[in-house]
Amino acid sequence: MSDTYLQHFELEARQGKLDRALSVLERVRGRTAAALLENKVSFAKDESADVRALEDEVSKPPASP
Repeated sequence: MSDTYLQHFELEARQGKLDRALSVLERVRGRTAAALLENKVSFAKDESADVRALEDEVSKPPASP
């Protein structure tokens, strides 16, 4: 988590705004997940061709109507 998000979280928590502090964490989680999907990061070292194909399919942008 970047220092900016960490400081934002700490500020909200210190002020007793726990719902807003948790919102900051959720925003970080969402951005992290999006970045991982966009960059096709995989944590598995020995993934099969089938798994790679599925990951490629899931990470494609949606088709235009």
